[in-house]
Amino acid sequence: MIRTASVDDLDRLVLLAELMAAESPSYSAYTLDIERVRRTIEAMINSPDATVLITEDGTGMLGAYVGQLPWFTEKFAFEAGFFVIQEMRGTRRAIELIRGFETWAASMGVKEIKIGTSTGVHHDKTTSIFTRLGYRLAGESFKKEI
Repeated sequence: MIRTASVDDLDRLVLLAELMAAESPSYSAYTLDIERVRRTIEAMINSPDATVLITEDGTGMLGAYVGQLPWFTEKFAFEAGFFVIQEMRGTRRAIELIRGFETWAASMGVKEIKIGTSTGVHHDKTTSIFTRLGYRLAGESFKKEI
């Protein structure tokens, strides 16, 4: 089941952020600021320009999609966070979350969605899902240690 998150979901959403950061080769070297995660997710739950979607079953939260509208007059939406627990990868949960975000974005008058992957986890599989859903490559992400 996909639904919009509420502030009652914050503890479980923070746990998902911790799981994502711990698994990610890109982010596991950094210390996750739990209070900042909590404040950011809560702000997005309460924002009219953002949405936090979750997928769950009787056992708990299985994944989440966080997205928002940027600061431009022309409406497009972008993904700020997207994660599905390992046990649910390869199921329809990820696709359902993406489709849920597309539905929200369309209801906001959005004409384009930007989605990406930066965790370093199953990059090829993730981009394959995006491509199958009609997304096309629009850029690259780089990093440099200083």
